[in-house]
Amino acid sequence: GLLPRDLARGYARLRPYGFALLFLLLLVLPYLFPGLGIVEKLVIPPVDWMTAQYLTIAKAIAGQ
Repeated sequence: GLLPRDLARGYARLRPYGFALLFLLLLVLPYLFPGLGIVEKLVIPPVDWMTAQYLTIAKAIAGQ
């Protein structure tokens, strides 16, 4: 509902292959091209940020 009609059609065509594309990007490409650092650049920074946010909330609840 947020995309323009043309982009929504393109997205709808790619949607069934989303998991396979994600699998390819995160698991197969690092083995084929170890120098790209896809996981290090795309996955680890948001995980680190979420971990820091969680720990901040946990410390506030624990009173530390």
